[in-house]
Amino acid sequence: MIRNTYAGKSELHRRLDTERSYNIPAIVYLDADVTPEQKTLLEQNLPLIYQELGIPYEFVQFSDSSAAQMISSSLPTRDNGGHLQYGVHSMTLFMNGEDQTTKPHHALVFTNKDIFMDRTNFIIGGAWSDMGTIISLTRLSQIKDKVERDQTLLTEIAHEIGHVYDLPSGRRGQDKLDHHFGGGHCNNPGCCMKQGTDIPKDFIDLTRDRIKRLGHDHYYCADCKGDLKAKFTQTAGS
Repeated sequence: MIRNTYAGKSELHRRLDTERSYNIPAIVYLDADVTPEQKTLLEQNLPLIYQELGIPYEFVQFSDSSAAQMISSSLPTRDNGGHLQYGVHSMTLFMNGEDQTTKPHHALVFTNKDIFMDRTNFIIGGAWSDMGTIISLTRLSQIKDKVERDQTLLTEIAHEIGHVYDLPSGRRGQDKLDHHFGGGHCNNPGCCMKQGTDIPKDFIDLTRDRIKRLGHDHYYCADCKGDLKAKFTQTAGS
């Protein structure tokens, strides 16, 4: 895939550019409740996800700053059946923070707090194209088998990161996308960009199908990778 590099220039206002023709850094923010085992899973597998997207892993950086203060101070909370949940519909405030103008980047936020958006009981992840994602690890971490748990978490992580890069896109034709779950998702069997609503069952089933069709270390179908390649080829003018 054709990639231009980040020029290191600041932006007067953080531009939302889903057709961005060059890479900007992806900065990983870990909440204080992320376990050492989960951190190791991320460190070992984020390079594989980015490699498949065709993006050099040098663009991914782990922040020294915890996301804990940002989450606890910025997000609204509610009680849902006796446990605390955090609303992530205001995450765009964080993604438009001052450091986004001095160093534009994609924010990848990981937490074990239970999260929700308006009109939902809970979500396991939310993403904003060209801005970033927040992923709650807590519900999928209840899967008992370690291998299946890790692989299912990676399916969800690759899914939300794909949305950050505007996958899947309508370049393949809007009629080839699944529009049933609040936005476009992929229809292709085994692709991590498919969607499910029964958690964790749907994501376990999707993960098993992904591994069967693509393999343990692969996440995106040919159409999704083609969408991304077309985007960068078109926007880079090559």
